[in-house]
Amino acid sequence: MFKSKNMRKKILFALLCLPILGFAQLPSIYENTSYRHFDRYVYANDSFHTSVRPYLMNQVDSIVSIDTLFTFATHNKVLNKVMNKNLISVKAKDVWFTINPYIAFESGKASGHPDKSYVNTRGFILQGAIDKKLAFISTFRENQAMFNDYRNEITNSLDVMPGQGSVKAFKSGGYDWGYATGLVSYSPSTHFNIQIGTDKNFLGDGYRSLLLSDNSNAYPFLKLTTDFWKIKYVNIWGQFTDRMYPTTRDMGNARKWASIQYLSWNTTKWLNISLFESVMWANQDSTGYRGFDFSYANPVIFMRPIEFENGSPDNVMMGGNFKITIKKKYVLYSQALIDEFNLHEMKANSGYWSNKYGYQLGAKTFDLFGFKHLDLQAEYNRVRPFTYSHWSTLQCYGNYNQPLAHPLGANFQEMVGIARYNWHRVFIDCKLIYAKFGTSTKTLNAGDNIFADYTKSRKEYGNTVGQGTPNLLKQFDISASYLINPLYNLNVCAGITKRSLSINSKVTDQTYIYFALRTSLDNMFFDY
Repeated sequence: MFKSKNMRKKILFALLCLPILGFAQLPSIYENTSYRHFDRYVYANDSFHTSVRPYLMNQVDSIVSIDTLFTFATHNKVLNKVMNKNLISVKAKDVWFTINPYIAFESGKASGHPDKSYVNTRGFILQGAIDKKLAFISTFRENQAMFNDYRNEITNSLDVMPGQGSVKAFKSGGYDWGYATGLVSYSPSTHFNIQIGTDKNFLGDGYRSLLLSDNSNAYPFLKLTTDFWKIKYVNIWGQFTDRMYPTTRDMGNARKWASIQYLSWNTTKWLNISLFESVMWANQDSTGYRGFDFSYANPVIFMRPIEFENGSPDNVMMGGNFKITIKKKYVLYSQALIDEFNLHEMKANSGYWSNKYGYQLGAKTFDLFGFKHLDLQAEYNRVRPFTYSHWSTLQCYGNYNQPLAHPLGANFQEMVGIARYNWHRVFIDCKLIYAKFGTSTKTLNAGDNIFADYTKSRKEYGNTVGQGTPNLLKQFDISASYLINPLYNLNVCAGITKRSLSINSKVTDQTYIYFALRTSLDNMFFDY
């Protein structure tokens, strides 16, 4: 059933977690951008570090109990089970675990195509705890999909299912894939949390992140989080997969490693300043097998001097995240990312290729104009050509054919607008994406593909955002849903996507209408 060796390893890891795990410091499973019910409450809290996700649920619960946010009042035991309870829940002294379904049954029709699209996902979510220090999450999904719409082109261009890894053929033009995650979370004290497993992380306050997002496939990692005073300090050591690097059948996919440091400081009740640093290196390079480089294992040392001392070709990036909160419900946020830059060339405004950086500006508000649960968000992202890339894919900032930050990679500017409203368990969600980006030609590396060797077919000077073949994307999504069970975000939904993509002035328009019964916990991005 599961021919992928990597998938079998992930499933085995998830199953091995089951006998030893427990709760207390449980990472959030509620990472879907449309159903993050506790966001308004944590952003209103002066001391919460909102840019480090997934949140630890014991920290969220100290602010708001999500179990009681959407309680459906009924005396009917069956209805109460369906609407308010876990499917399976076992509790004993100092021990508990729950099992819930993970499903997605979607059917839709795109304009200009005679056949319907559908998604068929079946799986489970298992989480639990022992005492107050040890917790776990284990998930698995088996999926089949037929995309007779714009999603087919995106999936084919990536040669992976966005955010979920390898696929195999299903029927005529469809996809079949499995997806598993699992991690153990241990907190020896209130100041430390240790997580080990295979999953995703996100750094930032925006819809997108230019530092680390949940865009690509899950990856194995060790995460150490330290909380003290007004500081949250995060260390992530992860192993990533490079399916584009030439390899042999016996060796499998090439691997690479990253060490990521993120320091979040609540300087005042209304201002947060966060610093970011990462280094990516190859598991094996021209000198032979390298594996995990313990030079980067020290959690409190800067990486750039170590990388220089090693004389290595590793890819080091630095950046920051900033947030201002006004009256507990108006939030201004931004990010800045520097890969490489030459100060002299930057002052000269010469378009030098090696000035590689990006930035984000955004704002969000809760309960706009006094309307409870009416939320708005606006965001602008801009990344220069060649950012995140390197001379080898084994050092670029990517994983499983997708960028680890923004899904467009580099050489783009994008505007995102989001409006959300919910009344009890009814949700209305609107999103607008407007993006201009350039793609490479046969003779020019435009700097859009972070997996392309940046030493070939490039211009030294005159590089501008959007260079190469001009692309213009306009996508509008609107959906209405009813939340059946908030404990695992089971909902019934209807939606419309209108998408227009212009490539060198050739325009393709499509309207997709769909209906779904789904468990909306994580994200699966097709809006790029």
